[in-house]
This record gives sequence, C-alpha cells and structure tokens, in this order.
Amino acid sequence: FHRANAFEVFYGGSAGPGKSTALCGDAISAAIRYPGHRVFFFRKSLVTLRQGTLPALMQQLSAYNNVPDNQKATLPDGRPLTVKYNGANSVFNFSNGSFIQFAYLRTLADIYNYSSIEMHLLLFDELTQFTEEEYNFLKTRVRSGDVGRPLQIKSASNPGDIGHNFVKERFIESLDPNINYTWGENFEEHFTDDDTGETYTRTRVFIPAYVDDNPNEQIRREYKRNLNAIKDPQLRLALLKGDWNTFMGRVYTEWEKDKHVIPGLPPGLKLSDCALFIGFDWGYHDPAVATWMAYAPENERGVRHLYAYREIHYTGKTPQWWAKKLASIMGIDPLTGEAKKEPIENMILPHDCFSHLGGNKTIASVFGEYDIPYVRADSMSHAAKMHRIALMHQMLSESEDGTPYLQYLESCTNSVSTIPSLPYSKTQPEEIDSKANDHCFDSSTYALMVISDPEGYILNGDATDDEREQPYNTMRPVVAAVSDSEARWRQ
Repeated sequence: FHRANAFEVFYGGSAGPGKSTALCGDAISAAIRYPGHRVFFFRKSLVTLRQGTLPALMQQLSAYNNVPDNQKATLPDGRPLTVKYNGANSVFNFSNGSFIQFAYLRTLADIYNYSSIEMHLLLFDELTQFTEEEYNFLKTRVRSGDVGRPLQIKSASNPGDIGHNFVKERFIESLDPNINYTWGENFEEHFTDDDTGETYTRTRVFIPAYVDDNPNEQIRREYKRNLNAIKDPQLRLALLKGDWNTFMGRVYTEWEKDKHVIPGLPPGLKLSDCALFIGFDWGYHDPAVATWMAYAPENERGVRHLYAYREIHYTGKTPQWWAKKLASIMGIDPLTGEAKKEPIENMILPHDCFSHLGGNKTIASVFGEYDIPYVRADSMSHAAKMHRIALMHQMLSESEDGTPYLQYLESCTNSVSTIPSLPYSKTQPEEIDSKANDHCFDSSTYALMVISDPEGYILNGDATDDEREQPYNTMRPVVAAVSDSEARWRQ
C-alpha cells in the first residue's frame, strides 16, 4: 500500500490490519518528503476524524518529534523540520510549507466547500461511507501547476455502507465484462484530451487488507479472537475475511449469485410464452432504470417463475428519448399503436411520472403518446414501500421446484450488482438506506408489486383530475393470471 504508485489506491477488506494507521503514515511521509505538499484527510464527520484519525496521527508525529534533531528531516537551511497542530482549524502545519488538513463531508452539499481547493494527496478513511458523487467531485480537486509534483488519492475501508457498490465496482469487480482487475496490479484507463487530442492514462489499484497485515502480533491475535466470536455470519465474513460479497446490515442476505443470476432464459422458454412487464424508475440527474420482467406459464410443479431479462440504465435522458427507445424495442406501429415485436402487458410507473413540472407534459403522458401501455403503482405510501422490501425477499426465496421465484439474467448488470448490496437505513432499521443506489430495486419492485397484486397496488379511486385526463387510460387493470402456487408467495 505504501509503495503503490497508481493514481487511485484502495486498501480495503477485513478489520484490524491497521488501515487508518497506514493512511496516517502516508500523510506524514508525503508532507515531509514534498515541501509545500497539500494533504487533505477526509472522513464522513469531524467527530470521527477527531476521535479516530487524530489520535493515530498524533501518535506517529509524537514518535517523529521525540527523535533527536540531528535525525529529523531538515529544511534547505539545515534546520530540523517541525510540525505544529492548529486545533481551531484542524490542520497540521509543517515548517517546509506542507500541511495535513482534516476535512469532512457531513452532507453532499459540503463538497462545494472544496470547489476551489487544490489538493496534492487526497485521503479517505472509510471510503464506503461516501457516495460515488462525493468521491468523484473531490477527485477533480487533485491537481497542481508544479511540474513533477506527485498527485495521488489513497483510501481505506471495510465492506459495507452506502458506498459499497461503487467502491466494489471501481476497484474490485467491475460490471463491465471488458474490465478485469488483478488485485495488487495497476489497472490502466485511457482517455483523450478534448482540447489537444492527446491521450493520457489514469491508473488505479486494489490492495486487499487482512488482519494478518498488522505487524503487531498481540493486536492480530486479539482481533482474530474478537472477530471469530461475532455471531452474525455476514458481519464475521466481512470483517474477518474482508469478503466484499457480504457485509453487516445487508438487506438481501439470501441472494446468491449462483442461484439468482442465470445466463439466459431456461431451455424451451420463449418470451412469447410469457406475460411481459416493465418496471420503471424515473431519474434525470440520478439514473432512470427500465427493467423487463417475463412472467412464465405455470410449470409441471405448479410454479410460475419471473425472469428479469433486460435492463436499460441511463442518466441525462429525456422522457421523449425513453418513450422512443421503449417503443422501438416493442416494435410499436405508430399508425395502429400495435406492438409487433415484443408486446407488454403494462409498464409500471411511480408517482413522479404523473407530476407536472414547469407546466410541461407529464412523463406518463409522453409514454401514452407513443402507445406504451402503463399503470400507476402506489410508490408513495409507507405501506407500499415496506411491502416492496418484503416482496423482494419472498421472490428471492426458493419455490417448490427448488429454484427462486425470481431470477435475473446476467445481462442485467446494474441490478445484479446493486440489489444484493443494498444496506438497511441506520435511522430507520426496517427500511433501505435512502442514500443507497436503489434505482434498480425500485424499478424491479414496482413491477413485482403490480404483477403480484394488481388490485391492491394500482392506484385508481384516488386518481386526480389531471391523472384522469391522461391520453392513455392509466386506470385499466393489469392482465393477471394467478395460480395456486403464486397465491402462496403473495401471502
């Protein structure tokens, strides 16, 4: 970790190897080695910085301050390099012009406190507590006009929390099948400068962290004893083995990749045999997601299975773009409104698709203009939210034929990555953390909710006048064929 020369270095995994101590060591080494170096050390709150990081940094600096002056780093004039801490501003000032600044992001809005800051070494302790947006913004602050000055981002973390997915995807296991990481080796990503046309490379690397990395034998032994005593198997795997496929507070602990992810539809099953639905979660700056569900006929064991067989996941696309895209996939004839390629029963839309923003058409009305059949699901009520969480648990459970009721095709890469890694909220322990990447979950469960109980979760009687004036009848019922086995998991 200390020798890694990639632009982005992530040291993550089990508890106990000394991750925070390692970050403190790098901060001090860089500040001493490179005069005028600007080191920024981030945690999620100032409290965790002062209670966790500050003592570790103080301990290492005390060791430096206690050595004789003739053994310390020296300034150009021969004087020993000294360090002073300014508690009011949470900054360590080095006499060579370098500094280590403690910083925090309590909310997303705090990123703008650093919009004009130049950073040379950017450090994150517990990176998974940060969102991808926060990380990417602060990454743009790592810059310098000094030719030859080293620039780097170093982070450390255990598995889990709201940033688990983006950290795992960026450093450990990419969703892109063309990207293969080798742990401990630099991964190169190539870019082209829009102004000059020149190509350049950015590198990143994952260094697995294990409790045996800690050089203190007593600490290693105590950590192992404590971690092995953890009763929660998910937490034990995450903290003892550094397993990035599980963590404490994970909602869908029953998800198993070998069981819930399949390469294609089962042999002999065709889409034309199934009732097809699309669950949709709207977003523009946040991702919008459309998930196709195939509701298969009853099999010989009396079970009807669902297969999530296609996923479209984009940001920055208009309702018109989405309507054209979906109509094209379905093969909707603009003259007759008939879907000739892949007709669906319904597209299930959340409440925000029925809002008038700035006097414009609703998103639902745009879909209606393209003859895409849709219904409005109950996406607002607390009861519906809790039902969707429970319904996904039920659908991931094993059916009478030994396979889950719901399986995802491996081509649904975002769903396969984000749904099994959703964390519970720290303040509302029965709910999914609202800061987590839940767009694919919402898209899927809007569809599941209506497929499983169309009468209970399609809004009709409480529709507003605006909703009743939509060009397509949003109140029509979903085509539903309920088998005995299906009724059991609905209960």
